[in-house]
This record gives sequence, structure tokens and C-alpha cells, in this order.
Amino acid sequence: MIETQKHSTKYFLFFPFIISILIYLVWFKVLHQRQVTLIENINVLNEKISNIEKSLEKYAQKFGNFDNNDFFVTEVINIKLFEKKRILLQPKHYIDTPSPFPRMVSDGILPIENSKVVAVLIESTNQNDTERLVNSIVSQRKSIKDLEIFLFTPTDESGVSFEMLKTWANSIPGVNPINETKRSTALDDVISKHGKLYAITIIDHKHIGDDFADFYYVGKLAMEADENISGVCGESNGIWQDRTMGDVLWLSDTECESGAMIHPELKSYSESPVVIRPEMARIGNSEKAVTEESSWNIDKFYPDMITTGSFDIRLNLDLERADRKMKADWRLLETFNCKNTIYTFPYENDKDLETFFPNSKAENLHKYRGILSISIAEHQCRAYIVPQHFYDKQVIELV
Repeated sequence: MIETQKHSTKYFLFFPFIISILIYLVWFKVLHQRQVTLIENINVLNEKISNIEKSLEKYAQKFGNFDNNDFFVTEVINIKLFEKKRILLQPKHYIDTPSPFPRMVSDGILPIENSKVVAVLIESTNQNDTERLVNSIVSQRKSIKDLEIFLFTPTDESGVSFEMLKTWANSIPGVNPINETKRSTALDDVISKHGKLYAITIIDHKHIGDDFADFYYVGKLAMEADENISGVCGESNGIWQDRTMGDVLWLSDTECESGAMIHPELKSYSESPVVIRPEMARIGNSEKAVTEESSWNIDKFYPDMITTGSFDIRLNLDLERADRKMKADWRLLETFNCKNTIYTFPYENDKDLETFFPNSKAENLHKYRGILSISIAEHQCRAYIVPQHFYDKQVIELV
């Protein structure tokens, strides 16, 4: 009996040793599996890097040679980290609808040379709205350096602090806080301290369209082509235009509330016209207006077509061959068989404009020389609402 107890005690002493061996075997298997997974991930990463190298070889002559030792790995890691942060920060209550049309600029929101001089300046008034707008812009970028975002907040009027802006800047690449409370001083900071020539100013509770950056790129070309054009506006008249019937881009003398990009040599629009796209807002209060109802991207654009001189000539050609109607005829317009016809209707004051546009404030309508253009889609015709003196002359004075 005593001998049996001795043997049992001896086996019991070896039991912890056996358990330890089993644990080490299991741990070794786990480490081995991790090593296999790591090797597989490295192989996948190397394959992606190789594909990037091959893709960039064809651009070498245009952009110069890169140092392959550190460029590709750094960029791949940055892109992965950036995508992970972007997905985590994406608000659940807002989905930015991707554009189904090919981007005008394939290298990103703006061409490389333009992304260095164009930035977005967001006026932050609400945490949720700022996060939504920032993530909407970030989701359209092709790379971290595609389009820089600057944030400022009028702290006396909002619940957003400068510390909150810095938190966003630390968590999202390409986002920069500005410790200013006025839009004008924040704009000066973007242009003077950060070396940007153009800044697109947006209020955070506005929504942006799928092709908003393409639109500003076109507007930048227009400003470079004609010194009389002082800026670009991404807001809409709320008056729909059929792009198949003529000018999709329009000129306006009305100042822009949000979505403005002013010529770098100017502090305000002064008396110069701005380029707008009236048939659909690129910037607007309604998510539906700029996503679900979004229109075509800008296809081909020739800057000389939007100079004030050529625009006035085309406008005069329309007015000269237009069929003049009275205000009383406005209600009968839907019954006109007006295919390929142009009409003009006169107005004398803002009260008259409310007759034509009862759902819009007259002062907010984007007018060029007081003229508004509309499309009657069902009948494929166009109408101009013109000041009485233009209506009497049936022509505008060219400058």
C-alpha cells in the first residue's frame, strides 16, 4: 500500500511538467500559424507594391523617377491607415452617393498642380455636420494630398471649439485647424500662411454634390481665361436647366452665400460676375438635392466659351430671335407648343419675379445683368426673364 502511494506521488510530481509541455506545443502551433499568415500578407503586399511600380513606370517620363527604396512602402502604409480611419469616422446617418459618371480629372479631385493651390475652407458650426461634410470630401479624394481641408469655427455662435477642430485634424490626414473665428481672417490664413491661391468656402450644414470639385476646377479655368470673372459659386438658383439646350454654366452678379471660390487677387466679388451651374446645386441645404437628384458631371469644357464677351454674344443671339411674351402669358407657357423656341418675359421689380418664381426669394436668385434663364423641359424650349429695359430693346449692350 505504501509502495503504491509512492508511485502515485511520483507521477503527480510529473503532472505540471506534462501540462507545461502541452501548453508550449499549443503556443508553438499558434506562433507557427501567425508566421504563415504574416508571410502570406507580406507576399500579398509585395505583389501590390510590384503592381504599383509597374503602373507608375509609364508615368516616369512625365513626373520623373521615384526612389523605390522607401516611396512605395510608405505610400501603401499611409493609404491603408488613411482608409481605416476614414471608415471608422464615416457617420451612419449620411451616405455620400458615388458618381456613376467618369471623373473629369482622373488623377483625383483636382489635377496635381491644382491640388497644391486649391483648398476647402469649412465653417464649423455643428460637430455632426462638420464630420459629415469632412468625410464626404475625404471619400471623394484619390489620395491623402488630393485636396486639403481647413477648419475654423465662429465659437461665439457654435458649440464647436478649436480643441475639437484639432482632434479632427489629428485623426484625419489632410485636415488642418485654423484658430480664427471670422471667415475673412480664416480665408487670409489659408491664402497667406498656407500658400493657397483658391479656397472653396463651405458652411458645414450644407451638402456637396458628387462632381463639386470638377465644377470648381472648371471655374478656376474660367477665371484664368477671363479677368472679368471674379469667382465661382456652387449654389443653385433652384431653377432647373436642361443642359442639352445650351449653356449649362451661367454667369451671375449675385453674391454667393456658400460654396464660393473667389479669384485670388480679390477680397470679394465686387461687381464682377461669377460662374454658377444653375440646373443643379453643387452646394445646398438638402442632401437629396445634391445626391439623389444629382446631374451629369461636366463633360468637355472650353474656357473661352465662358468669357463674358463670348457669353454676351450668345445671350444676344438668343434675345434677338426670341418670341416676346407678356407677363400675363406666363401661366399659359405650359400649353405652348414651343419646341426649339425661345421666349422672353419682362419684369420691373422683385415683386414681378415672385410671379414667375413663387417659391424663391427674388434676392437669392442668381441673375446676370438682371436676366434669368429657365428651361421648359417637356417642350424643349427656353425662356429668359429679363428687366423691362432689356425687353424693350431686345438686346443687351456688349462690353
